[in-house]
Amino acid sequence: MHLPYFTFRFAFAIALLLVLNQFGFGQNGNNQRLQNYLEYLHSEKGFSGEILIAQNEDVQFHEAIGFASRSLKVPLAKGSKYNIASISKTFTGALIKIAEKEEKISLDDLAQKYLEHLGNQFKQVTIEQLLTHTSGIPHNEAIENYWQEKSRLSLPTEKVIHEINQLELLFRPGTKMKYSSLGYYLLASILEKTYQKPFQQLLDEKIYAKAGMSNTSSANTLAIIEGRVNGYHQLPNDSIVQAPYRNYSMLKGAGDQVSTAIDLLKWNNSFRKETLFNQADQVKIFNDQFRDKNYGYGWYTDYSGKDVNYYHGGGTWGYSSYNAFFPASGVSIIVLSNLSTLPMNAIAKQIETILNGEKLQLTTSHSKKVLPEIALQAYEGTYASSTSPMQMNVMFRDKQLFAQIQGRPGFLLTPTGKHKFLGKKIDIELEFNVVNGQTQGIIAKRMGQTYEFKKQ
Repeated sequence: MHLPYFTFRFAFAIALLLVLNQFGFGQNGNNQRLQNYLEYLHSEKGFSGEILIAQNEDVQFHEAIGFASRSLKVPLAKGSKYNIASISKTFTGALIKIAEKEEKISLDDLAQKYLEHLGNQFKQVTIEQLLTHTSGIPHNEAIENYWQEKSRLSLPTEKVIHEINQLELLFRPGTKMKYSSLGYYLLASILEKTYQKPFQQLLDEKIYAKAGMSNTSSANTLAIIEGRVNGYHQLPNDSIVQAPYRNYSMLKGAGDQVSTAIDLLKWNNSFRKETLFNQADQVKIFNDQFRDKNYGYGWYTDYSGKDVNYYHGGGTWGYSSYNAFFPASGVSIIVLSNLSTLPMNAIAKQIETILNGEKLQLTTSHSKKVLPEIALQAYEGTYASSTSPMQMNVMFRDKQLFAQIQGRPGFLLTPTGKHKFLGKKIDIELEFNVVNGQTQGIIAKRMGQTYEFKKQ
């Protein structure tokens, strides 16, 4: 028995309305909540950039705040260009899938088939393992003197592969997952070898032109790119400085593109429209190979919310970025900033909370100065989580207290009460367990979750 056409249309409309209401569309107060949140990020986190929320092509909210140039006091405008760092991996993953569809490569091919000078320690690494970060090849920082020297140099492919060849596998290929930008550099090099064209030309011809992304291009550090905002870096004490120099030659395929919020929205919508990939292709692209890490071909999958979404964040000197879309509803959340070390995943989750119409709990700085019960030095130490391998280091520097979690950027701790501190940069509240003047552990609260740490 078939439903009449008008009945089907009515049922579909109701279903769509329910999905959109889940994200707060059609609720007039949501845009004001988003604007208030943007202003909160600016005042409390130093955020400078744009937030764009859309449902398919319908932009529901798009606002900018902060400065494109702090020294000249030039306000930041919507439509500015930003270095998008690791969001670039979503394009590389797409190019690899296109090459497979064109029968130029097989995902089971060994990387050495195309890169004959790649070291023998990587002889079992496949293209698909590079895509899914399961190759065992380390991240950039494993290269000797990477931050002090190599990240500042313009290096050709043969030089970068020489640097990679000095490394050893972290594990047998295909057995674990460890994020590796060097793996995506090798993917870009494989594509260049296969097509006999520069990687950027392949992006322009096979993705940007077809998706209508006219404002996405190479993030050449030295080039004057019209519309690109200046990049700044936030230090652990929350002061802001000019972003350090970084050359993007070693980030080919991994983090070397510049784009706009609107262009990233076009990228997201290209999947819904099947501009480049049909549904069967998309199942492969977004299929997370290692469910505990939720990573497919250049995209993470997030199952934690009310609706599954695909996303990728990015961070580099001077810029932070985040792009997510929800396939069931067509909703996109895009956040771009010209300030580095911002907690973009947490920001995106807070935006999602607003869209869901849920109460958002935010930490704010206390105007009244609170003095801690004991000397700040007494809180120093290494604290280990009792439920995970996570560690937190608490340090006393320049008469202030800082914390660092798992090697991530450090953040300032501001006293808020008896043995209580706020890390406003990442919205974390810490309460130290102190016995007879000695710290024993920490209770940490962030985004509705509670974590316990014991002093080592």
